[in-house]
Amino acid sequence: MMKLLKQINSLLTESERKQAFFVLCLTILMALFEMIGIASILPFMAVLASPQMVETNQYLNWGYEFLGFESTNRYLFFLGVIVLLVLVLSNSVKAVARWKTLNFSITAGHSISSRLFRQYLYQPYAFYLHKNSSHLAKSILSEISGLVSNVIIPFSDTIARLVVISAILLLLMIADPLLAVSSGCVLGIAFGGTYFFIRKWLHDIGQERLAAQSQRYQIVNEAFLGIKNVKLTGNEETYAELYKKPSEIYSKTTAASGVAGEVPRYAMEVIAFGGILFIILYLLLQKEGLNNALPLMTLYAFAGYRLMPSMQAVFQNYTRIRFNSSVLDLIQEELEMSALEEGKSLDIKGQKHVLMFKDEIEFKNVYFQYEQASKPVLQDINFSLLKNKSLGIVGKTGSGKTTMVDLLLGLLTPVSGDILIDGIPLTENNRRAWQKNCAYVTQHIYLCDDTIRANIAFGVAEKDIDKEKVQQAAKMAALHEFIEHELEKGYDTMIGENGLRLSGGQRQRIGLARALYLDRPVLVLDEATSALDHETEKEVMTAINNLGSQKTIIMIAHRLETISKVDNVLKLSEKKRHIE
Repeated sequence: MMKLLKQINSLLTESERKQAFFVLCLTILMALFEMIGIASILPFMAVLASPQMVETNQYLNWGYEFLGFESTNRYLFFLGVIVLLVLVLSNSVKAVARWKTLNFSITAGHSISSRLFRQYLYQPYAFYLHKNSSHLAKSILSEISGLVSNVIIPFSDTIARLVVISAILLLLMIADPLLAVSSGCVLGIAFGGTYFFIRKWLHDIGQERLAAQSQRYQIVNEAFLGIKNVKLTGNEETYAELYKKPSEIYSKTTAASGVAGEVPRYAMEVIAFGGILFIILYLLLQKEGLNNALPLMTLYAFAGYRLMPSMQAVFQNYTRIRFNSSVLDLIQEELEMSALEEGKSLDIKGQKHVLMFKDEIEFKNVYFQYEQASKPVLQDINFSLLKNKSLGIVGKTGSGKTTMVDLLLGLLTPVSGDILIDGIPLTENNRRAWQKNCAYVTQHIYLCDDTIRANIAFGVAEKDIDKEKVQQAAKMAALHEFIEHELEKGYDTMIGENGLRLSGGQRQRIGLARALYLDRPVLVLDEATSALDHETEKEVMTAINNLGSQKTIIMIAHRLETISKVDNVLKLSEKKRHIE
């Protein structure tokens, strides 16, 4: 319990911990009213069973005299109304407490999800080289939803119910200590013993569910992203079969955990029924008559009516939490594993200034090797590029061209050596400031399911988009004529998920227009014209070459014709992994 409390506490912010304390205080208040509500039944049942108690019991007699009653029946009616009002008030407080608990739990889930997504975004680029995007999406969208509904809410509900159970048992102990302790021990041993025997099994099937959920997300993601290949190769049934097994494991483990939480209830009902019979016989013997025993019998019956559902709910909550403890461990680990601490993330986001680029970019003895790779991708890389000059990078596939560009953009960090901007080493502290100088067109253009205008001005709020600048960038990318004359809605045309309604060349031109829209001093093109036909490529390259005196341009290309007009050519050797 304490470990679980510490884990959940570690996921909360300081303000959320204060909210949790407020909810706890409200829960204690709810338990107090619950106890008062149950206790209020005693005087009513005592007078109902034996009206003469108004004369013999000092407390009942004091109330009768103080309030000026002249009839026992009227006094009994008054006590009944008091019981009803107390129960209404008790349930009202319970409803408010429940609402606050649910609101706190769901808000905490939103906060955790937002922080995890933010933390993923601020991870270094190298982090994504070793992660499957479907797993990241699963953690943010699915697992945190499960964390809220199957850990945080059940845990909050358990705390509330344990406080209520404690309050009811305290009341019963005041009425009859021996009977209260005996009843509490029997029920506690029954529920606790059952949970003890199934807790390891619940944890194990919870891990199976988590692994199956990851597989489901990955299979679905791969099938939809590669739907064209799936269709062409006729592999629909292959993916359907691949999905079936993890889906079956997920369903079976989830159902098993649900059954584990429900089944003991039937055994507990038998124990509770037998307990009630035992309590009736015990009270009849102790009180020597039904009239004397009736008030306590009613108290225990009403207390049992409140107590049993709470104890059953606590058991169910514990089984749900145990089954989903792997999710809690995963989210806690994901939040803690970040290479960038929260403070560093804020510092990086706060780098609003631009690292001024005045003279040259220089690679000095740069060496880079990917983690778990057996050999370096680049070694002994030395070159310099003056501002407003162009550089063409050529080399066979696998020679490290894209890796060099990633290093230049600050997406990767050299294992050794330096990348200098006007003599200043590129480091984590100035990386974001340098990236504000760069516009990048990758080989594989990502397009969102939005308008062409929004895709060219990617990441800019709709109200802030400069429409004239969008058109200018589209013209330079040889895209404007196609948009204006072939698309009915022009720049407002929706292009589908990842540009499915566009050709490869059109998608690549949108990517180029996106980079040109940013209008930054350094333009990096990673085979950005490879999907264009010869005439279109020639038109685009003419526009890019005309920028030569205004921007520093780095181009990766397979065709030498593409980089025929650059100022410098850098050739990477696949075998030696350095410049020739």
